[in-house]
Amino acid sequence: FLAFVVLLVGAWMTESRLRRSLAPAAAASALVVCMAAYGAVRIRAIDRARERAPVLRVGIVQPNIGIDEKFDPRLAASQLERLHAMSESLAARGAELVVWPESAYPYSIRRDLRHDGQRMPPIRRGPGPPTIAGALTFEPAPSRRFYNSAVLVRADGTLAGPADKVDLVLFSERIPFLDALPFL
Repeated sequence: FLAFVVLLVGAWMTESRLRRSLAPAAAASALVVCMAAYGAVRIRAIDRARERAPVLRVGIVQPNIGIDEKFDPRLAASQLERLHAMSESLAARGAELVVWPESAYPYSIRRDLRHDGQRMPPIRRGPGPPTIAGALTFEPAPSRRFYNSAVLVRADGTLAGPADKVDLVLFSERIPFLDALPFL
């Protein structure tokens, strides 16, 4: 919409100059003033709504694990320990929701699991705030297809999700024509 208004104002100003008439310039000026007035009123309304809105304290975990260390089975336990320690520290400081980065959980999760810690190391150790964790999820055999996902561990330890990443990065998360050219 804003692009249309910019285009319209520019066209009216050009027409005003070409026709040597003030009417199009006046219309353009009036439109700009109306948009600015609406913006000022709307900003105040949004500020008031934001002041009344509930606040959620979100803790962001950033473990700084390099891509060459991810999914190394020898490092998985120590990486998970680092994620647990950082999450517990955030919870102790009042975080009501903890968020881990993309593919932070160092193990793959079966897509049909419904409880944290069921046949896998737990995403959240003990009670705590809900946690959103980036993880690789997979479908059981025969497909064994993997997904770059996010899962939510609720306060009671049950899992919600997964929510899958839609647009995968070429050549690092998705190789084009892999089915047709398996040697890739």
